[in-house]
Amino acid sequence: MYWKKLKLLREQMEMSQAEVAQKLHIKQGAYSRYELGQRQPDYDMLIKIAKLYEVSVDYLLNTCTTEEATDLCHYLLTGNYTINGCIPNDEQRQLIHDVVTAIIPHICD
Repeated sequence: MYWKKLKLLREQMEMSQAEVAQKLHIKQGAYSRYELGQRQPDYDMLIKIAKLYEVSVDYLLNTCTTEEATDLCHYLLTGNYTINGCIPNDEQRQLIHDVVTAIIPHICD
């Protein structure tokens, strides 16, 4: 869900909840509830959060299911795709798969 992304993004920017809340002009408790999934930011706040973290609102809201993640991982290992016009070899496919597998818990519910 989106709140998992909020915490991850905040930690990547090495900011506390209080610092983020200050930048968004809200109370720390309100921001904390966003990260816990207890409260959903309105659209205007989503825009502010997206700008702060330099991501799109779409990125914040999009999630995937475990089934979709499994399908993606299978495709990365076996699918017919190119990267910058090149077909990845088995070693590259495994590396791509491993990277995506590592981030899936942060983007899927």
